[in-house]
Amino acid sequence: MFGSYHCISPRKHTATARCIRRRYPGAAICYSGTNQAPWATARRGSDTEDFVEIVKRETKGRGADVIFDPVGGDIFDRSRRCIAFEGCLVVIGFAGGRVAEAPTNHVLVKNYSVVGLHWGLYNTLMPGLIVEAHEELMRLYEGDRVKPLIYHAVPFAEIPAALDLIGSRATWGKLVARSIDAPS
Repeated sequence: MFGSYHCISPRKHTATARCIRRRYPGAAICYSGTNQAPWATARRGSDTEDFVEIVKRETKGRGADVIFDPVGGDIFDRSRRCIAFEGCLVVIGFAGGRVAEAPTNHVLVKNYSVVGLHWGLYNTLMPGLIVEAHEELMRLYEGDRVKPLIYHAVPFAEIPAALDLIGSRATWGKLVARSIDAPS
């Protein structure tokens, strides 16, 4: 299985992408919309290279089996160019600003699925699944199977400055606020 994970900002979703790559080495390409996160692309690609070409090259033209897209817009449109036959394009947001449309003729001809993942709706319809997913993520973390990328840990008093960093898109990975009693 080969996957592609897109991200318009190095601070949004890239920890997930990195975990995918750690869990399935060589099986995922992670693409960032900025050049501030050099780890956001697979070791075979670069921040300046088009992800469509990377996916096509790495899959020998087959395409990605699964693409997670929190960006939408042009990234979604380009993702359709590198999805595999019987692939699945998972829409998880529109951070790029434009809501893309999926031409059904293309979906039919390439025989792939477009699936929406509205995580917030699970609070209403399946709240137990959120707890279950969190517990599973904690088990993976405690078993050292996923390692979130921490950009920086700041004392609680520095949260306003940390929020400015996030707002300016200067961070990558997670920015963590420590409580007063937490070790550095």
